[in-house]
Amino acid sequence: MPLTGVPVPNPAPNTETVGVKGGAAAGDEVADANFVQSNIRSSKIFMLREIQYRLIHEKCQESAINTLWEIFNPSHNSWTGLQGLGFENLSMRRDVFLWTLERLLREGHIKLHKNGKILELPIQEQIKSFRKVWPKTDKPYPSHPDADFYLWFFDPECPAGIAWRQDDGYYEIAA
Repeated sequence: MPLTGVPVPNPAPNTETVGVKGGAAAGDEVADANFVQSNIRSSKIFMLREIQYRLIHEKCQESAINTLWEIFNPSHNSWTGLQGLGFENLSMRRDVFLWTLERLLREGHIKLHKNGKILELPIQEQIKSFRKVWPKTDKPYPSHPDADFYLWFFDPECPAGIAWRQDDGYYEIAA
């Protein structure tokens, strides 16, 4: 089952929330717009506010994958409205990152690529490839403890980078 929710506090009443829907690639299950979002490691129901997702999408558009990761860095999240949500925890930050990546893929805003070649795998498999090799700590290079985590996205072990859909329908690889 693909990750369909992110672990953030429940929004206030009457707050529009996001769902994973539309834009699925061949072989993917299209998630129902009314599907209840839940974190697979928690019985609590959490949702990301639509305005937060749209702001993240807007701010990251045309950017490399490490920029999307950095959006969830606690030192950068005051402008996204994500402050105080516990993203200093690596696994929570990973989950919200992968959820956002999956939604961008499902909606057709991005495609993933490896060495300039667009990945043709189903979206669920693309997300799984990240989970499979994700570093266990926020210091993926023990020999360089001062290295920031975002450098991992430039490591050959990282499964993919982002290509953003352009107005003409083509996808351009983010630098």
